[in-house]
Amino acid sequence: MSEIGGAMYKVLYIAGDGRSGSTLLNIALGNHDQVLAMGELCNVHRFVLGQENWCSCGLPVSDCDFWQSVEQRLLCRNSTGTSGLQQRFESNRAALLWPWWHYRRQAESFEYRSRLREVLKAVADVSRASLIVDASKLPGRAMALSLMPDVEFYLVHLVRDARALVWSRSKSWKQNLSQGIEADVPARSTSLVCANWCKANLLTTWVRRRISKHRSIRLRYEDFATNPVDSLRRIGQLVQLDFTAVAERLQAGVPLEKGHTGSGNRMRMQEVKLEPDFGWTQNIPQRTEAITWALTGQIMRRYGYQRAVGVAG
Repeated sequence: MSEIGGAMYKVLYIAGDGRSGSTLLNIALGNHDQVLAMGELCNVHRFVLGQENWCSCGLPVSDCDFWQSVEQRLLCRNSTGTSGLQQRFESNRAALLWPWWHYRRQAESFEYRSRLREVLKAVADVSRASLIVDASKLPGRAMALSLMPDVEFYLVHLVRDARALVWSRSKSWKQNLSQGIEADVPARSTSLVCANWCKANLLTTWVRRRISKHRSIRLRYEDFATNPVDSLRRIGQLVQLDFTAVAERLQAGVPLEKGHTGSGNRMRMQEVKLEPDFGWTQNIPQRTEAITWALTGQIMRRYGYQRAVGVAG
């Protein structure tokens, strides 16, 4: 990757809560020939390198030429040490207390950023892409990347109706690596999902206020699913790339190339095309919907959502 305006790495970070469509957006962006879509890059040590996980290309990571090339370039393969550093510096507390949090732990902070930079360099060297998409969604990681002088940082705050997340997370899944389910996923209560939705989106809003207003946008899943042309145009303007061809593929219902996403939603192991998911509007129990709106409605209104069940207006 060539140097861009003094920065060695150009990163588009997808932030927000899980189950908000980040895997679909990540894969869609990766269909641009200058973009490398990495999915949840924060999990590269935990679920990818040296693990029995599967790449979205359909091969085990251990048989995937891309990830094997990345691993060969990484000097630091201590996944335990890396996971510990990530827990400290990618946490919600780290995002809220930046930069004081890092000043108190300068040696560890330096090591964390060195390992983060090492992964970026490895995937950039292997892919030769001009833009790396990281869909890790963690506010602390977003803050760290935004303040690294060798990273040209952009952020998409991806939001989805909280009621859709409550419906999605009411189901449980058993670990199945070949199907992209990296660990058992238990069903979650409505109150917990709502609390996490509020926390993730408010923290992401907090991070956005601390980076240049020209380096971030907010995007609703509902807008992306129903109008991919306009949504990708906005992202293209943000990162100075033309996603017209990708938008046309999405509109035509053409399956997308899935690239080499090593961690993320199970969707990455399936055929991926734009199929708007609004099934929750017909299936969510009335009581659950009412409780969810009571807990999240004040914030959802800020994002343009309405009390009536249906696609956001």
